Amino acid sequence: MFADLSHKSKYMHIYLYNGSKDKLEPFKKSLMDWMGEDINVHIAPTPEEAINDADIVITATTSHDPVFPDFPHMLKNKLFIGIGSFQPGMWEFPQSLYTIADALFVDTEHAIVESGDITIPLEKDWITKDSIMTMTRHIEKKRLRLIVIINPEQPCLNQREWHYSTL
Repeated sequence: MFADLSHKSKYMHIYLYNGSKDKLEPFKKSLMDWMGEDINVHIAPTPEEAINDADIVITATTSHDPVFPDFPHMLKNKLFIGIGSFQPGMWEFPQSLYTIADALFVDTEHAIVESGDITIPLEKDWITKDSIMTMTRHIEKKRLRLIVIINPEQPCLNQREWHYSTL
């Protein structure tokens, strides 16, 4: 995911947090080797500091408890992408995120029963099944057309420019 964004701006900042502190430096090094020196990679001491100035928050944990504190003011106006909670007991997001979310998308209908970030809020009545939409349904509903243009100067798959337009 990061690689697709890396060529957009040399001012990009990535903040990393992991409960296992010893894994952060090696991951930071491999990320910088992969993405290049124009990206600023920082190690955040807390999850709060990792998301404080973020526009996009990506979680990839197998946590059984929310990774972030339940503070709506810290979660507002951000895009959250959770890829770690792939079993019903795994859970990355706090309750307030569901309360303030404008939309809730899943990749497939199976995620509604497989992902703890969906099953737990459904069980606790924080969301309804009607509030969940698959990405496919959203794209069809919006009649969104995806145009992929590969930069001929850098033909690697991780150097794509994505352009969206509404029909």
